[in-house]
Amino acid sequence: MGLLTIKLFIDALGASSDVTDMTDDRIYPVAVPGSDEEYENVDLPYVVVGYSGPNNQVEHKDQRWVGDNDQEQVHVLMVAADIDQLASLEDNVKTAITTYFDALQPSDDNYGLLPSNGMNPQGDTVEYDPWKPAYSHTLTYNCETDANVSYDE
Repeated sequence: MGLLTIKLFIDALGASSDVTDMTDDRIYPVAVPGSDEEYENVDLPYVVVGYSGPNNQVEHKDQRWVGDNDQEQVHVLMVAADIDQLASLEDNVKTAITTYFDALQPSDDNYGLLPSNGMNPQGDTVEYDPWKPAYSHTLTYNCETDANVSYDE
């Protein structure tokens, strides 16, 4: 379900005018598209949503004999010109994800993709890239998804 989970997070960020206005819609799945030269010149700030998982192949939900859930991690990388901008972006990103997920109802198509273990992200250290120059911070959401969602969308 990894790509569907990424899509859900991107939908959450895209639904927030605070995030889209601040990033000018620079919200990317997995990586910033383009060559290395283009990457160095991407306007700031921007957000990249990535995925790793399932954390334990034995617990992959598609192997029905083991269980019906996936243990996944969604990584939300935020990149900004300075610490103040990064702090504001992080606040907007957290609010957007929480607000979007709280608003989903059981009748919504994406409801089955909701992480069942809460939405409390873990943060890594803030980093500085002197070549860009930019500050970055990654929030990691540990997700246990337990719905049988079809890939046929």
